[in-house]
Amino acid sequence: MLFRSRKHPHKPDIVVLCDVSGSVAEFAQFTFTIINALHDQVRNVRSFAFVDGVAEVSDIFLDARYEIAVNRLVERRGVVGLEGHSDYGSVFDRFRRLHLDDTVGTGTTLIVTGDARGNYRDGGVEHFEAIAARARRVYWLNPEPSPLWGEDDSLINDYRHSCTAVHEVRTRSEEH
Repeated sequence: MLFRSRKHPHKPDIVVLCDVSGSVAEFAQFTFTIINALHDQVRNVRSFAFVDGVAEVSDIFLDARYEIAVNRLVERRGVVGLEGHSDYGSVFDRFRRLHLDDTVGTGTTLIVTGDARGNYRDGGVEHFEAIAARARRVYWLNPEPSPLWGEDDSLINDYRHSCTAVHEVRTRSEEH
């Protein structure tokens, strides 16, 4: 008699990199709701918040029972670096150096949330490529209207080729 075991769906490791700068604060609040749900439903989720620095904030989500305020994450040591203005290049370089080896593997789904506005600084594309190359999938959730992508200081088109998909995701109040 032949017995077949049922295949269990692969539960990927999920790593979330969340921009919590002022320009996306409202979107970040929406993102936290999703991250909180992920921590409740998926066994291995690690969350990082960033502005011009980056720090792990997984513990805040593990302990949360309700909505998490953006300022709780911004106050975490390391999230804000020297200037407090978005610096994706610096963030991706720091994440690659400090967290990549113990965080992102071949089974990891990486979710980046943010507007990819780099304040005319180096976007650190090579660092993002190194991070993305290690992951199984990379999704970028951008709160800006897609016609603005690539305009002014937007770096999203520089990162897009390293992503599995890039999506415009906005909260209802951002659409007004």
